[in-house]
Amino acid sequence: QKFMEKAEELNVPLWMGETGENVNEWYAALYPLALNLGIGYNLWPWKKMECTNSPYSIRKPKEYQMILDYMKGGSKPEQKKAMEILDEYLENIKMENCVEHPEVTCYVFRKPPFSIRATDFDECPGRGKSFSGTGIENPEISYRRGCGMKLVELRGVQEKKFVFDCQWDRFGLVLREGEFVCYSLDAQKAVEVEITFAPGYQGGVLSLGRGQENAETAKTGKKEKDEKEVLVDSCQKKVKVHAGAGTGALVVRALDGEVCLEKLEFREI
Repeated sequence: QKFMEKAEELNVPLWMGETGENVNEWYAALYPLALNLGIGYNLWPWKKMECTNSPYSIRKPKEYQMILDYMKGGSKPEQKKAMEILDEYLENIKMENCVEHPEVTCYVFRKPPFSIRATDFDECPGRGKSFSGTGIENPEISYRRGCGMKLVELRGVQEKKFVFDCQWDRFGLVLREGEFVCYSLDAQKAVEVEITFAPGYQGGVLSLGRGQENAETAKTGKKEKDEKEVLVDSCQKKVKVHAGAGTGALVVRALDGEVCLEKLEFREI
């Protein structure tokens, strides 16, 4: 928020050059958020070797380890050998020689198949529209602070997988009767939504529907004709629900009880 306020004060645009591109679900959270807030962003189409979290992965040259070993203080390769390795790298970096990972692009644009953490519900257009924001927050959790939704810790802090691992995926979202959240997605076909729940909650009844009209009526409790009701018992780990095609958000609202959502997975059907 402070960066947006400073950009407005200086009348300059915001630009996000790095997102911390190591986890696909982080893409699904961050890129749509930046777009909705009017923040420009950069997506590196390919820059890493032998990876699965970039739209394209560069194949590692056969003897590239010799270069890496030298950079860490090992023996220096002969110039001819070094040139051979780097020439192979330049050939491998051509997009037609890379390994494509189309699933990464799906996460960036929220096009099925993709998954998203339940705590990454839409920030915009805001309280009362893309989330209810009427709950009591957990004061011990800073992630999404100020949203008026209750987040809980599903596991403790663990050793970081990479240097800027913020471990945002250790949280779950609690929904109680009358609360709702929206998840924008771009699905040209009908989708199957699989919701994962955390144990230890009483269970309840959820309603799922697509479109802005569902988000607007979620506040009143009025049921739209295309909404699906799902009964979730206290021991249930997952449920699957079908939703229609389109670009409208998926609205999840609690009609009764209390449940804790971990993540949502979207697949075309």
